[in-house]
Amino acid sequence: MKGYQTEKETCIYRDLMNKIPGNIPDKEKFKKCISFFSEKYGVEIFFCDIKGSRWSYIDGSKNLVSNYSKFILRSNLGICVQNTAPDISCEIASSLEQFFL
Repeated sequence: MKGYQTEKETCIYRDLMNKIPGNIPDKEKFKKCISFFSEKYGVEIFFCDIKGSRWSYIDGSKNLVSNYSKFILRSNLGICVQNTAPDISCEIASSLEQFFL
């Protein structure tokens, strides 16, 4: 996901930065991001702690059982996004990757 950014990804990232303060703990950011994507895009997401090949649920939708895409945001943080249009899932993940740097 690193590298070239589309205009839409930049807008999503800008929206995140405007709505969610950067100086709050990650747990609060997770909740605000979940709410933001649910309200704005109608997409269910959840955050995971990554330890090796194991992804453990941290916070988010509990309705995602199957049909989702996984994205690594940091070495120890991942996100699962409800499979909607693939471009939207990738744009969400790319925006969150920047947000949680």
